Amino acid sequence: MTQLTEVQTSTLTAGSLAWAVGTAEGLDMYIKPGQYGSAPGVFANISGRAIRWWPEQDAAQAWPLLVKHGRRERLHLDFQCNGASYLEAGIRCGHKARDMLTAAMRAIVSMQLGPVALIPAELVPQRTYTTNPGESVMGIALRELKDEKRWTEIRDHNAEAHPDMGPHDYYPVGTVLAMPEGGAA
Repeated sequence: MTQLTEVQTSTLTAGSLAWAVGTAEGLDMYIKPGQYGSAPGVFANISGRAIRWWPEQDAAQAWPLLVKHGRRERLHLDFQCNGASYLEAGIRCGHKARDMLTAAMRAIVSMQLGPVALIPAELVPQRTYTTNPGESVMGIALRELKDEKRWTEIRDHNAEAHPDMGPHDYYPVGTVLAMPEGGAA
């Protein structure tokens, strides 16, 4: 069983938002691991077929949801696909987003599930660190986690992307490393 994490509806994005929308709709949701450093994919089992589920990016998946929930969620939809009305609806429900589908999907999730959604931990964005010149993993642990012995936690968080990480390894400038939460343990 996947560990679930509570996430504020107003902060849902990407895979976590897709999962929450699918859950709110009662879909059979599952996750496929990412490949080549990509994020995990969210899929829905719809009529026995695995469908990549991302209604916050795919208007073809979003539109039926908007029509279904439009009046009840006060999304004020019209069939000219007035994008401003989606964004307005999301903002009226307290959600800020750069695009209208994200705002609309957050509005639907908050009406169906409330202010907090349970999301699989692997879909919750992680804290990251981008390397600078001359930084070792142990040095990053000392500066960011306040304890150089915590370099092993950085190693464990990056085991898939960097399987042979050592305490004195240097990575090219701009390498993004997943980081454990918190300062000193």
